[in-house]
Amino acid sequence: MCRLDDHTTVILLVFEKYFMRNGSYAGLTIQLIENEKMQTANIIASAGGEGIFNISWGANSDFAYMAENILRNNGFYTE
Repeated sequence: MCRLDDHTTVILLVFEKYFMRNGSYAGLTIQLIENEKMQTANIIASAGGEGIFNISWGANSDFAYMAENILRNNGFYTE
């Protein structure tokens, strides 16, 4: 999804990953915003749980770290 106006571009990316070994999912949403001054990225990991106790075993945070590393390799940094 992308929204443009005269000075700002917003792109929303949504990903889902399925883990066969335990039948769970991890979700990832990335919001990219570019205006005249800067580019920002917001990364939100979700889901990841499975079973009666809905334990994620860290799948959602691993998914977020993977996205963060990709963005870092492309010039983004953490403030």
